[in-house]
Amino acid sequence: MNGKVFVIGFLLVIVLTLNLVGQDGAILEKESFVFSKETAELIAHEGSEYFYLNNIDVHEITYSSDGLKVKGFLLEPKEEGKYPCVIFNRGGTGELGAINESMILRFLAPISSWGYVVVAS
Repeated sequence: MNGKVFVIGFLLVIVLTLNLVGQDGAILEKESFVFSKETAELIAHEGSEYFYLNNIDVHEITYSSDGLKVKGFLLEPKEEGKYPCVIFNRGGTGELGAINESMILRFLAPISSWGYVVVAS
C-alpha cells in the first residue's frame, strides 16, 4: 500500500509541475502494444504476478505536441467508464529513462490496473 501511495504522490507532483501551454495532444496513431512471448505467457497464467494485465489495454501511440510527433504509450482499463488520468513524462535521453516493456510491466500497468488511464512518453 505504501508503494502505491508513493507512486501516485510522485506522479501527482510531476503532473502538477508540467507546463502544458501550447500542447494540442491529438492522438495521430494508436496500435496495440505487443508484449514479448515470455511476458505473454506469464499474462495468460492466472495467479502470475502479471495476470492483472488481462484487465487493461496497452497501446503504442503517436501524438502531436507543438507541431512535433511524439511516441508514447496509452494504458487504460478494459472496463468501460470514466477514469482519472495520470500523465507520465520520462526523464533522460535516448535509452536513459526510456519507456520499455519492463517499465510498462512494473510501473505503468499497475497504475492502470488500479483504475487510471496512463499516458506516458
